[in-house]
Amino acid sequence: MKPVGIIANPASGKDIRRLVAYGSVFDNNEKVNIVKRVILGLDSMGVHEIIFMPDYFGIGVRAMEDLDVSLTASFLDMQTENTQEDSARAAEMRLSLRKQSRWPGWPLRL
Repeated sequence: MKPVGIIANPASGKDIRRLVAYGSVFDNNEKVNIVKRVILGLDSMGVHEIIFMPDYFGIGVRAMEDLDVSLTASFLDMQTENTQEDSARAAEMRLSLRKQSRWPGWPLRL
């Protein structure tokens, strides 16, 4: 099965648009919990590899803690600026890697 990429950005989801529109706002600990559930689901589906966007909060690292899964996790080799734009840059890296046929899948963005 193809690797799955996860973009979980601690700087996203807290902007003024969500506040004034009464949209959902998730703190970083809830993002970790969401990613844990995703990892468990991916593992049960037979995914062997997850590739995370690195971040200052360590969402991917924290999500993998204490999980008994058979898949492996790695991180994109990228510098982060700790902004919402990190997500877009990570997605652009994914497209570049896909064009090089080195990494075909990246369906999830949180």
